[in-house]
Amino acid sequence: MVTVRLATTDDAPALARISNEIHAMHVAGRPSDFKAGGDGDVFTADRMRSLLGAPGHFVWVADSGSDVAGFAHAVLSDEPDMPWRSAVRVLELKAMGVTAAHRGGGLGVQLLDAVYRAAQAHGAREIRLTVWGFNDGARRFYRRHGFVLRNEQLGRTVERDDADQAP
Repeated sequence: MVTVRLATTDDAPALARISNEIHAMHVAGRPSDFKAGGDGDVFTADRMRSLLGAPGHFVWVADSGSDVAGFAHAVLSDEPDMPWRSAVRVLELKAMGVTAAHRGGGLGVQLLDAVYRAAQAHGAREIRLTVWGFNDGARRFYRRHGFVLRNEQLGRTVERDDADQAP
């Protein structure tokens, strides 16, 4: 049985391992944006420990008792009232991943439920997240669980003229 719980510093090596696995998928899907890690050290245990206990940060793990099989990282923030937009408390899902060996078994749903409950408990009006265009599986997953397109960020690669090699 898998339990979803808040992560502790003891989970940092597992968080780094899963983060590097998910990062490799991003490198494969968008190599122009994501750097390959070489030795898998893009995310280290120390880097993951720094998230734990950071103000407004929440990190949950899906714990099978013998292994951490997935995690979710979210940040709570308050957007101020502006003349053109109302104030809002948001829980932004920064990262979520389940190891390849455990995908499709409902761990993502359990992690997302923990994020949702935290949003409710902390008075957030919405949960936001970003999904890369190449990640069709993640987009389908989040849509199945009530997420809708709110805005789009478009990009265009700028081809540089050989004569104009500005830094």
